[in-house]
Amino acid sequence: KHCLADQLQMFVEPLGSQWDCRVAIRIDPPGLEVSDRIATELCLALSEATANAARHGGAKEVTIAIRRRGKLLEVTIRDDGTGSNAHGVPRPASLNNRIENLGGSMAVLLQGVGLSVRMEIPLERAAS
Repeated sequence: KHCLADQLQMFVEPLGSQWDCRVAIRIDPPGLEVSDRIATELCLALSEATANAARHGGAKEVTIAIRRRGKLLEVTIRDDGTGSNAHGVPRPASLNNRIENLGGSMAVLLQGVGLSVRMEIPLERAAS
């Protein structure tokens, strides 16, 4: 098991300068521990979501909130980019597949400004 905050801080911090946007992370509880597999997949998913927000939506700010709710990990990624495209709300297939491979689900929602991506990942099944 790994402390998620430590791993994400190391991994996500460079994304801000790489994509020229502010990236803020909030984890509840702060000392949340997850399996190697969840930590790795979450790092990659957050990297991809941040890149998408900056590259396709022109986002200048990305906010990531992660919290444990019982046996679920809830992840919300919000950005202040343009959000939709000509085809409506984008649904990144690789991001969706990554979450589904962990036994989770993902929803992409348009909000006032930008997009909100919500993911739910079961902590138990993905640990096996």
